[in-house]
Amino acid sequence: MKYFKYSIIAIILLFVSDRLMAQRPVCDGNYTIKPQDGGTTFLSGEPPSVPDASNTNGGPLFEGDRLVFWVHGLGGNIGSWERAATATTSQALTAPIPGYRPREVTSVFPSYVNQQSALESAGNTLRELFDSGNTASNQNVPKGRNIIIAHSQGGIVSRAADMQNLFYAPNAQRPYGGIVTFGTPHQGARILNNKTKYGDLLSSGCKALVKPQVNEILLDIRLVRNLIGGYVQDGLEALCNTFGSSVVTKTLLSDFNVGITEDYEVGATVLGTLNAFQTPAGALNIPKVAFYGVEDEVNTSWRVLSSLEIKTPNQYPPFGADDDSQMVTVANDAIMDYKAKYEAYRDAIIRKESRFPYFQASDWLKTKRDDWGRGLDWLLNFDDSFKTITGALTIIDKPERCLCNDGTILNAPHPDCKESYCRVRLPAEFSKTYKPSDGIILQESAQNFPGAIFNWKMLGSNHQQMRNDSNTKTALNMLFRGECNYLGGGIFFKTAERP
Repeated sequence: MKYFKYSIIAIILLFVSDRLMAQRPVCDGNYTIKPQDGGTTFLSGEPPSVPDASNTNGGPLFEGDRLVFWVHGLGGNIGSWERAATATTSQALTAPIPGYRPREVTSVFPSYVNQQSALESAGNTLRELFDSGNTASNQNVPKGRNIIIAHSQGGIVSRAADMQNLFYAPNAQRPYGGIVTFGTPHQGARILNNKTKYGDLLSSGCKALVKPQVNEILLDIRLVRNLIGGYVQDGLEALCNTFGSSVVTKTLLSDFNVGITEDYEVGATVLGTLNAFQTPAGALNIPKVAFYGVEDEVNTSWRVLSSLEIKTPNQYPPFGADDDSQMVTVANDAIMDYKAKYEAYRDAIIRKESRFPYFQASDWLKTKRDDWGRGLDWLLNFDDSFKTITGALTIIDKPERCLCNDGTILNAPHPDCKESYCRVRLPAEFSKTYKPSDGIILQESAQNFPGAIFNWKMLGSNHQQMRNDSNTKTALNMLFRGECNYLGGGIFFKTAERP
C-alpha cells in the first residue's frame, strides 16, 4: 500500500533521536594524527613525519606544520571532521577543491567519548590529549601556534580544558594559541532542557502517522473490525506510548542522558561558571572565533533530519554537503497524500449524508477521516513542535478577554466582565515568536562566545552541515587567511598554503 511508506517518517524520527546534536561515530579510539600526505596513524605508533614548510604565502614562518586539533561534538568521534580536515591538511587523496588550498597544518583528532560523565572530566581528558598531541608531533613549531577547531559540545569541552589549563598553570604556555567553534552552545542548549518533550513528540507522531494506515486495513474487514478492532487500537496506543516514554527517552536519547549534557543546559551552574571565568592576570588572552549556523526558517527541522539520517555531511565530498532537502521532499509528499486521504473520506461522508439526510455515515468512515486528519495535522505542525523543543519558537496563548471602557483588558472569566463597562469580548488568540537557529542550537547561544574577537553567520547551514558544506569552506578560508579580525588577533590564525 503506497501510503504505508510514510511510516518511514516515524521510524526515521525514532532512530535519529540519538544524533540530534551528534555526529555519526566512525571508529573507536581516543586519538589519531593526520599527516600531510592524507594518511591516518594511531597515536600509539610512531608519530608521522612532517616535512619542513616554506613561507610561500606570507603566513607564519616555522620549520614544520602547526597542529589543528579537530574536536568532535556530542555523540561524535575522531571521524566527525574527516572531510574538512583532509581538505585542509592535504588533497592528495581527493581531486583539487576549487577555491580551497591545503595549509601547512597537521590534523589531530582528540576524543573524549569515554569521559562524558561531567564537563570537568571531559575537559580534563581533552586537556591531557592536547598536551600528548604536542609531544607526539613536530617539535619545530611552538605549541602556542596550534589551533583548536571544535564543533558543538566539543567547543564547550575545549573551553573547559582551557579553563583548567589557566587554573592549574596560569603562566605556562598552553599547547594551543587559539580556539574556533562551530555551532557551540556557549550560552546553553535549550533542547537539553526539553529533551523529554522529544519523546512525547515522537509518541504522538507514532499514533498520528501509523494509526490511519493500520485502520485503513482493519476497518475495511468487518469481521476483523468487530472482533479485534478495539484490541488493535489499544495495543497501538500502548506501543506508541512505550516508544515515547521508554525507548526514545532511555535508549535512543542515550547521548542526551550522559551527565555532561546537564552541565550546559540553559541556566546550568557549571556553564555559568565557565562563562564567568576570566583569564588570570599575566596569562595570555588567546584569540577566539565563533561560527554559527542559521538555517532556513521554513522546514528547519526537516532539513536537520535530512543531515542526520538521509545523507550525513561526511557522505558528501569535501565542502559538498549543501543539500539538506531530502526530508523536506519526503514530508511534503506525505502531507499531500495524508491530505488527499483525509479529503477523500471527508467528501465521502458529505455525499452520503447529503444523499440520505436521515442517516449518518458509518462510524468507521468517520474514524478513517479523523485518523488521516490527525496525521496531516501532525505533519503540518512538526516543524513548529520541534522548534519549541529547541527554543527556536515560543508560542504565547492569550485566552478570551474582556475590554473595559477605560481601556483596561481583563482575562476572562472575571467578575467585572459581567458589568456593562467591561462587556466587550476579545477572542482567544496566540502569538508566535521565532528565533534564528541552526535547527538545534539558537544563534543567540552559538554566536555569544565570551571573549571572541570574531563571529560569522553561516547562512543556510544546519547544525550538522556546518562541518562540511560550502559555508565551512568559506569560514575556514577566512580563518586561515587571517581575516577573522574584527577586534584584532585574527592574524594569529593566518596559515601558509601548502606548496
